[in-house]
Amino acid sequence: MTFRIQTAAQAEADVAEIHDWIDLVQARPLEAARWLADFVRAAESLRQFPERCPLAPESRYLDAEVRQLLFHRHRILFVIEGHVIRLLRVRHASRMPLDEAELGGED
Repeated sequence: MTFRIQTAAQAEADVAEIHDWIDLVQARPLEAARWLADFVRAAESLRQFPERCPLAPESRYLDAEVRQLLFHRHRILFVIEGHVIRLLRVRHASRMPLDEAELGGED
């Protein structure tokens, strides 16, 4: 089965913030572009077998199973809703797990 990818507004904001950090703060625009391209490939990989990804610690806050895909130094947090993969957040792996409010709900 192939899943459809849906990205929450907060996940889009996370990606933009990470990209801008690499590009502007670290002054590495080529690495920022590479990170973004790699992110798109990683997210797209969830179309096939998203259940391969383990549960994230944030699962304890929702009735749904929040899963995580490790990507570079980040975690892509997502839920599987029928035939849809909903990307919730993108978080640096060294940071503490998100709480319920930070995880976000509806856009």
